[in-house]
Amino acid sequence: MTTTVDFYVNSEGRERAGEDGYPAGYLVYFITGVYASGRRIAHHRYFDDEAEANRLLARIHAAGDEIDDAHWVEGLPVYGSLYYQRHGGEATLCALESRSRHETGY
Repeated sequence: MTTTVDFYVNSEGRERAGEDGYPAGYLVYFITGVYASGRRIAHHRYFDDEAEANRLLARIHAAGDEIDDAHWVEGLPVYGSLYYQRHGGEATLCALESRSRHETGY
């Protein structure tokens, strides 16, 4: 049985000190894979350039979407998916929200 994984380039906003000392936003790019069950994985490497991330994505597709688990980390499952329901997705989400409220006050 073959497991289908949809891979795509994803982006995330980050913040660092700008030239004037104030925070400046920027994007990082990474590869995300989503299984039909809702399980989500992400490649461990981030890229500052979207073209670099797309080159890695092309290599993954050229390899027939075969991946080495050593280079991937588990991500949050797709909300409401079967994987989410069976693997404590709601508890994980609540823990993340609680930690965020504790760290930010919101």
